[in-house]
Amino acid sequence: MSVQIISLEQGLEILNSQGNKFYSVVFEKRTNGLDRKMLCLNKVKGNVRYNLNEKSLKNVYDVQSKAPRMINLLGLKKIKANKKEYVIRQ
Repeated sequence: MSVQIISLEQGLEILNSQGNKFYSVVFEKRTNGLDRKMLCLNKVKGNVRYNLNEKSLKNVYDVQSKAPRMINLLGLKKIKANKKEYVIRQ
């Protein structure tokens, strides 16, 4: 699998274009600074009480924990989607 270096904006386009497909991400958690790997789906049910864009978060469904979770977009490091791997250039 080849690795492609992309910008954060390109990464957001890839995440938003996944629809109901599985993809994985690696990002830095805001709470403790550790990297978190997550297998995700974009289909999420439930309401969020704040503006996700203002806080640079993306609401996703974590397949492994079977619950909604947030991705820290500013800490996004890698995406695996559509049989390709992307590294985010900060």
